[in-house]
Amino acid sequence: MSTTSARRFVAGPAARKLLLPLAVMVAAGVASPDKARAQEDTLCIPVAAVIKSAAVPPGEPCASPVALCTTGVISGGGILRGTTSFTALALGPAAGEPVTTLSYSGELVVTTKHGAITFSDAGIFDTDPAVSAFSELDRVVDGSGSGRFLGASGLLFIAGTASGGGAAFEGDISGEVCIVP
Repeated sequence: MSTTSARRFVAGPAARKLLLPLAVMVAAGVASPDKARAQEDTLCIPVAAVIKSAAVPPGEPCASPVALCTTGVISGGGILRGTTSFTALALGPAAGEPVTTLSYSGELVVTTKHGAITFSDAGIFDTDPAVSAFSELDRVVDGSGSGRFLGASGLLFIAGTASGGGAAFEGDISGEVCIVP
């Protein structure tokens, strides 16, 4: 092929937006073979479940610096079917949202017949009674697992609604938990 007949590829703005993340992912895989090997040695289990929880009543033990704890259950969650305990660590207004929307962070501990696992939780909650919705991202805390969850990793997305003025919560969970088989 002559140089005069060769086509040059010129990426447009949309293609450039896709190429940079792809290049970063490829570089990360090449630059960290130990991480890639560790991922090959894990079994990632999809999670599709329902979580129901209620605020811990005043006077009950709650280690939260913002006085917000919940307990509950996960059903239909396969490996995550069990009980939950959430402790809010921070709570404040959500950036750029209506004043009824709060952002929060905390820890969600899930206890199952397979062991326990802790997730670092970050979310938003719209307290407007017409909305009463929340959405959060839960990432496994490294080294937090026991039993079958020893060395686990993973990411969950939880979204749902609140009732009783924020005293009860119900949401759908999706994501995956990766364990060492």
